[in-house]
Parts: sequence; structure tokens; C-alpha cells
Amino acid sequence: YMSSVVSRFANSFAPDLWSRSKFSILIGLFTFACFMLGELPTLFLLVLIGVLSAREMLRAMLRTYKNHGIGDKLIKSSVICISSLIGYAYSIVYLKDSSLFVEIIAILTITIWATDSGAYFAGKSLSKKFPAKLAPRYSPNKTWIGALGGGLAGIVAFYSLWEIYIPIENNMIFVIFIAFIAIYASMAGDIMQSYCKRAAQMDDSGGLLGGHGGVWDRYDAFFVLTAMFAVMAKIVLFL
Repeated sequence: YMSSVVSRFANSFAPDLWSRSKFSILIGLFTFACFMLGELPTLFLLVLIGVLSAREMLRAMLRTYKNHGIGDKLIKSSVICISSLIGYAYSIVYLKDSSLFVEIIAILTITIWATDSGAYFAGKSLSKKFPAKLAPRYSPNKTWIGALGGGLAGIVAFYSLWEIYIPIENNMIFVIFIAFIAIYASMAGDIMQSYCKRAAQMDDSGGLLGGHGGVWDRYDAFFVLTAMFAVMAKIVLFL
């Protein structure tokens, strides 16, 4: 009975949301299994995400070269892809030395999920009243109201989990400031990935995750979030 109720609720927003949600649950269970098993499985998961995404980035750059040759689009796409990977690698190297490595990665992961969910539901329920597009040229489905809802959901999730699981005394304003900067930077990362896919004339970065597209589709914002958090944590929180 509960499953049918959830299914009807999900289908009120999108016909395929329930089937996509079941796949998301499987990804979530695997992710949390890695977190529960400790540092090495978590590190393995992060490296796996990076390697699979790098493969999809290379595919996108090659497609862009095939479509446009050496030019502005290829250069921009290459800069986005390479800088994303470098920032992501830096964040892993920096954060893995922390005694709170697993907790921090778990918080960042849940923050991304909360941000995506908040943006989706805010956009679906309020975009008719507030139709202004965030980046219509590169990502026409994203709206400002979705970005606002996603940002609010992400900040609430980040701050709540930080207060519960990170035993470090920090000013509340600092924590919220870091969450704000990192979350909205991650949204920019999502839009930059959309630019790369458009330049490559691809709907999805890959097909490994079925209806969710490729690994890069799933974790584009996570790359930027972890990199920005690592930088901000070093400057503001002194982790």
C-alpha cells in the first residue's frame, strides 16, 4: 500500500520518476554501504566515480573535436573537464587525511542529493508561477526558483548534518557561508557540464546508469562541491 502511495505521488510530478527513484535508491544503498564499511571503501568509491567520469569526459571532448574541430568549444570543454578532475582529485587528497574523512564525504553526498531534490520539486511545483530560466542557452530546464529551492534544501541538509556529526566548534555563520558558496558553485558545475554535452551534441554523458545517463551526469555537481568545500574548509574551518 505504501509503495503505491509513493508511486502515485512521484507520478504526479513526472511519469518516470518512480522508476528512476528505485534506481536512485540502489545507488544510495551502495554508496552508504561504502560509507559504513569505512575509509578504504569510501576512497575506492570516490576513485571509481572519478575514473568512470574521466572516461565520459574524454568521450565528450573527442565528440566535440569531431563536431567542431580545434576551436573555442573544444578549448572551453577541455578546460571544464580537466579543471573538474584536478579539483576533485585535490579534494580527495586533502580530505582523506582528516579523521572525519568518511563523515565529511557522507555529508557532501547527502547535501548534493538534497540540493537536487529541492531543485527538482521547487522547479516542478513553482516554475509556472516563476518561469525565469537560470541558464536557458545551456540548460533550458533549470529555473531560478529551482536553484533557490535546491540551495535552501542543500544548506539545511549540510548545516543539520554538520552539527550532528562533526564534533568541531565552528561559528554557525561560517558553516552556512561555506555551504552556500559550495552548493551554488556545484550548480555552476552542473551548468558547465551541460555546456560540454551541448558542444559534443550528447544528451547524456553515457549510459552506464540507465535512465540517469552516465556517471558524470550523476556526479558533475559533486566534483565542484567537493573541490570548493576542500578549499573553503582549509581557509575558513582550518580542517
